[in-house]
This record gives sequence, C-alpha cells and structure tokens, in this order.
Amino acid sequence: MKTVHPYFLILGKLTKEGVRYGVVGQIGASFYGSDQTTYDLDIFVEPQEKNLSKVRRLLKKEGLIEIAIVGGQAVKPSPTNKEVIDRQITLLYADPYGLTIDVLTAISGVNFKKVWKGKKLFKMREEKIYVASLTDIIHSKKSANRPKDRLHLSRLKALLKK
Repeated sequence: MKTVHPYFLILGKLTKEGVRYGVVGQIGASFYGSDQTTYDLDIFVEPQEKNLSKVRRLLKKEGLIEIAIVGGQAVKPSPTNKEVIDRQITLLYADPYGLTIDVLTAISGVNFKKVWKGKKLFKMREEKIYVASLTDIIHSKKSANRPKDRLHLSRLKALLKK
C-alpha cells in the first residue's frame, strides 16, 4: 500500500472545503520538477476572512498548533482573521513530528488574484491540490530577494524552458 504525504492530505482537504489557495515556495516549485529540498509547506491563501477561517479551522482539526508570527516573533493572543489579513501576519502550524505549514495572506511580488488565475491543479493519488504557477513562484522568490531564494532562481528559471 502506498501512502500519501500528510501535506498532500491536508491540501486535498482544503480543496474539498472550497478554500482558495495556492501552494508556493519550494514545495510549490517541486510540482514543476524542482529537486531542491525543504521541510515546510507554504500556502498562499486568499486574504478573505471566511476563507482564512476555513483554513484555521481545518488545520486545528488536524491537530496542528497555531503560532502567529510578526517580525520573526510569536505573538499572543492569537490574532483574529481580520488582524491576520490587515497586518499580513504569517500563521505557522506545527505538529510534534516536524510537520510545519506556513499560511500566508500576502507574498512578495504577486497578489492572490494573479496566483489564483494562474494556478494549476495537480493530483496526488486522490488529492486535488492547487499550486501557483511556476512563473508566479519565481516572481515571488525574485521579489523576496532572500539569499536562499537567489540560490535557486537560475534552476527554477531553467524549469520554465522544459
């Protein structure tokens, strides 16, 4: 029996719940053939309170612990959906086994409307997963201009030519 990675199960559940999202970051790039490794899943969600509420409810139901991050620091108490959207707070979800998911309502260089319009639907076993286009992932990494992103840009751009 083949198993499905917990990330894909969670993403499939988000899709079934009608959540508007796109996988970004290195895991998003891996759907297009990137071989760079990462241990966290970055999910760019539509910055609407109802949409974010579905995400938070589902991830908590899955047993993940929520940590709100502002400026690299955890904040307490947990912010409202409106605060998360207005202040562009990153929500980090984790379990005791190393599963980590970053929920983002804003990313560098591209807005949600563009990501949603250009998203691709992938299937992992029975799970349907929305992934941002490789072009949008590259644009976001280029705009973020972090050293770790700059290292991978040439490889990601090469994937566009395949």
